[in-house]
Amino acid sequence: MNKYTIYHNPRCRKSREALQFLEQSGHEIEIIRYLDAPLSKNELQDVLNKLRLNPVKYSGRMKRNGKAFLTEIHCLKMKF
Repeated sequence: MNKYTIYHNPRCRKSREALQFLEQSGHEIEIIRYLDAPLSKNELQDVLNKLRLNPVKYSGRMKRNGKAFLTEIHCLKMKF
């Protein structure tokens, strides 16, 4: 069985639904509550690389509730 990592925000309905899906599927899960423990620059870069995202290219387009997502998780303060 595969192990999955979820970057979880318990206040987010989609995040809760994804976590519930993984739990019900019987997958081994690593839960990272990124709002409680923000990712380091290296951790964030690793996630973006896995997603094949360029933070500079997408920083203005990744929105959540009208707010830039990358600003919300503090990565725009980092220099890539």
